[in-house]
Amino acid sequence: MARETPPLISKSRYLSGLLCPKLLWCHYNDREIFPPVDPVRQAIFDQGHRVGEMARDLFPGGLLISGERHRAEEVVPETHRHLPLRVPLFEAGFVYRNAYARVDVLEPVEADRWDLYEVKSSTRVKNEHIPDVAFQRHILAGAGVEVRSCYLLHVDNQYVLQGELDLGRFFNAEDVTEETAGLLPAIDDDLERMTEVVLSERCPEVGIGVQCTSPYECSLKSVCWDFLPEDSVTTLHGDRAKGFKLLERGVTELRELPEDVFLTGKQRIQVEALRSQRVHLSRPEVQQFLAGLEYPIHYLDFETFMPAIPLLDGTRPYQQIPFQFSCHVVGSPQGASEHHSCLAEESQDPRTGLLAELRRAIRPTGSVVVYNAPFERGVLRDLAATDDDLFDWWEDLDGRLVDLFAPFRSFHAYHPEQHGSASMKDVLPAFTGLDYGHLPIADGMAASTEYFRVTYTDVPEEERVRVYRELREYCDLDTEGMMRIVERLRELVDNEWLTDSKVKG
Repeated sequence: MARETPPLISKSRYLSGLLCPKLLWCHYNDREIFPPVDPVRQAIFDQGHRVGEMARDLFPGGLLISGERHRAEEVVPETHRHLPLRVPLFEAGFVYRNAYARVDVLEPVEADRWDLYEVKSSTRVKNEHIPDVAFQRHILAGAGVEVRSCYLLHVDNQYVLQGELDLGRFFNAEDVTEETAGLLPAIDDDLERMTEVVLSERCPEVGIGVQCTSPYECSLKSVCWDFLPEDSVTTLHGDRAKGFKLLERGVTELRELPEDVFLTGKQRIQVEALRSQRVHLSRPEVQQFLAGLEYPIHYLDFETFMPAIPLLDGTRPYQQIPFQFSCHVVGSPQGASEHHSCLAEESQDPRTGLLAELRRAIRPTGSVVVYNAPFERGVLRDLAATDDDLFDWWEDLDGRLVDLFAPFRSFHAYHPEQHGSASMKDVLPAFTGLDYGHLPIADGMAASTEYFRVTYTDVPEEERVRVYRELREYCDLDTEGMMRIVERLRELVDNEWLTDSKVKG
């Protein structure tokens, strides 16, 4: 049931309202509809909070305003009690009409003016940050607080940790005063419109669109998109906007595309494979790819974590730090595979032990097959950079890398069950029947989050042992999966009747 009194619209709700009135309405009137926050998203939130707390050390003598974050009746009086002290204030809260904002940092400057700082764990100012700061500036002005300048305090990803963290170099402050000024006149109208939405008895009807995934994935996406069939027009490769336009025309099924819809070459392959239920294979190109593989073939995959706050000397914020690898080695066309793996189980620098094991696993000759080579290439480069004597080893290894992503990215090989995607998570089950659905850890972000949690925070030993076991299962499947994909490609190339046969389903 809708509310009867005007709601207090916070900054986060205001930003939700700018994206989607349905999202805003549900926040106030149908909270039960929201799925639980998953561990990966929660870890991102927690990391942002840690960065925000660290930023306070840049403002000596500051005071943290107490009170529950969303309880304006506690926070606002406490803020006004401390304003006359003219010291930096953290999490100061203000209300203007029915709008409420808490400010990361308010710093006193000349006369009775203040500078406003919004802290972000991102590495640059993003478009969506400007209305965030503008909203705060608007509320402060309405509450009688004069703001001189507005700053976005974000992480500098070029900073390299050496010894203790240098906050002055870790953070960058960018002046966004001018950018926010242009948005101020519209905020009162925005708030009036949003108030009407929240007080409405019915949830607004809003079609799915780009706002569901940009600037971030909406927490209601799984709810709002559940009407779509498996092969909906939104799965059209490389052009989701085209899919949304087709939905507006009443077209939902990719099989039912009108003849007047222009399709790129890859999109044509996708649609034709779906309609025929046959695998598409550009046999000469795939044969050429397979012919380039040299035995012994190494199938290699890394798992990494990328902390905003660097933990290891010589690393940058958000640098990929490998903590695990899996490598299946096939010595000859008919030979069995050997498996090598390593998982760092200590809260020290994981790279030293990982590098030693990797050098034992990789033979002096033979292809090194990866999925999405730029990622693995970057990890290998950074690993080699930890030892000045490893340049020749890395240069040789780099020249042997083969990207299994290539034939799928180009759609030289495409299975209708990929649903327009060329990611390993879609290619593997489509071509081999193997999948990650049975694994407790089933994707790289979950692997990263869980590893960091059990390695760098205090958890029971049995939980740590369990997660390490699950990490091994996940990473091992990645490299076994690549091996099986190559085997399947060889079968398809050698047996033309397989691609002429309909996909079983």
